[in-house]
Amino acid sequence: MAGRSASARPRDRTAAGGSRIHRWLLGIRHILVEADHLSFVNVYLPWRYPLGSLLMAAVAAVLCGWFVHARAYVLLIGVGSVIGLGLIWPKLSLMALRGRLVFEDRRTVEGKGTRARLVVTNYLPVGSWGLRLHGGEADDSVANLAVVPGWRTTEFEFPYVPRVRGEYPVGTACLRTGFPFGLWEAQRPLESGGSLVVWPLAFPIDAIPEAAASDRTREGLTYLNRAGQTGDFFGVRPYVRGDPLRRIHWAQSARHDRLIVCERQASANLHLQVVLDVDPAVHGGRGPDGSREWAIRVAATLVEAFLARGALVELLAGDRAVSTGSGGQQRERLMDTLARIPAHPSTAIEAMLASRPARRFRDGLQVVITTDRGLDRPGVATIWPRSARAIVLRAGGFERRRGEDGVAASRLPIRPWIELTDADDVRGQFRRAWREVLDAN
Repeated sequence: MAGRSASARPRDRTAAGGSRIHRWLLGIRHILVEADHLSFVNVYLPWRYPLGSLLMAAVAAVLCGWFVHARAYVLLIGVGSVIGLGLIWPKLSLMALRGRLVFEDRRTVEGKGTRARLVVTNYLPVGSWGLRLHGGEADDSVANLAVVPGWRTTEFEFPYVPRVRGEYPVGTACLRTGFPFGLWEAQRPLESGGSLVVWPLAFPIDAIPEAAASDRTREGLTYLNRAGQTGDFFGVRPYVRGDPLRRIHWAQSARHDRLIVCERQASANLHLQVVLDVDPAVHGGRGPDGSREWAIRVAATLVEAFLARGALVELLAGDRAVSTGSGGQQRERLMDTLARIPAHPSTAIEAMLASRPARRFRDGLQVVITTDRGLDRPGVATIWPRSARAIVLRAGGFERRRGEDGVAASRLPIRPWIELTDADDVRGQFRRAWREVLDAN
């Protein structure tokens, strides 16, 4: 046993030494190969780009031809020809093109999209290859065009589905090409055939609460599920002194041997004011899945639902305001405003709550859509309207990665009417909370 243990020790020592060497080799490989300690200078390194590599090859050919042999100048001629053709041809091929981008519809909704048509005229006898349609400053390539034949006008039709609301194209749409070698891309702007306004997504919800009914007007456009004078048949009740005779249900009165009166629904004007906090400083996440875009979608849902029931709707969103109105034209104004909300508005939530439209709103339903960070801003709790309802999105929940647990909910200075914490199912959570609001109402 003693001999066996003694013979085992050298093998263990050798294995430990091998693993130590392996770790050293992995460390050296990480330092010399994988780790990029000078990443901030990568953009200035010529060999990281095709044109820079060719220029270095040309310099090497010049040096070889000067110091070694004149035959190296043949390589210089070849490399120079590739560089010259790669730089000149993309620009020449685009100079002879004229294009116009036209959208089939003027308005659409997120995720639905529309169809776009690109009309390109080529004035050269040879075709142009490897073209890309670029949708503007903040847009990626929309479509790739294999070839535009020479001396011809060609139409290309393709689906155009923006992922997020806005007005497209952003900036100026253009054609780009790097054919034949991709050394650099030339571009040519396209003529505008009209813009496309993409509305935020609005999801269907159930009935609207009676809290939106106006108490100042007795006659309105919307009927409520409560007793009134002018609506549809609602039910029956015993006769009360002062009821008009035309409302007596004579058949039921004869059956019960007492006067029975028909009840009708009450009618009212529904009034909604949406105060939307779009300050990027209080929102979490970026892009279509951030809390800012979901807050805009919630506002669009309320606007669509209330306008469909004949309500009067007004909107305060950042530095933009839409006055009270109803009908189809008001719907276009409100949804266009929500679609065109800029990336960096100048008005915070406390300034909107202190504005005259928000302070003077007394009759109807006032909904403030913000985040927990927006409610924590100084002065918001002190100027909060007494009758306003808060729809609060937890900003931290939209910053986490998918699959992680939700963030801890802190106490809010304002009790939320609806609170949205599930960033992966905002639509479903809002609809469930809306049903709870209706049941409580």
